[in-house]
Amino acid sequence: MFPKRVWIAFIILIIAYALVLQESEGLAYASKASRQSKHVVHFFGLSFFTLTGYWGWFSYREKWVARLWITFHAVVFIIVIAGGIVDLFFFIEKLSIRNIFGGIRLFCTSPLPYGLCLILVILKNRTQK
Repeated sequence: MFPKRVWIAFIILIIAYALVLQESEGLAYASKASRQSKHVVHFFGLSFFTLTGYWGWFSYREKWVARLWITFHAVVFIIVIAGGIVDLFFFIEKLSIRNIFGGIRLFCTSPLPYGLCLILVILKNRTQK
């Protein structure tokens, strides 16, 4: 049903997520890093997941999936960048809103959004039959 590129991108996202989760949870680099370096690392991680997912979807025959992927991640980038700027200037270290920005970023740097796109395509194809 899906071309190899879609599955390769999904596997890359799963492996990258496992490495990122192991690095951040297992070695606790985040507790030793400065606020700015955390923002940079998280921004590049989100960029990697966005580009990898787009690479998987851009040559797929149904172009709406790639547009959905880019639109979703563009909104997430705006939210995360806004949160990073607010955190940079107002130091929201102890506020729970910072956890919301982190949760959004964590969800988007997981293979779940990509898997949801796979499910949406399957559901669309089943309803058309």
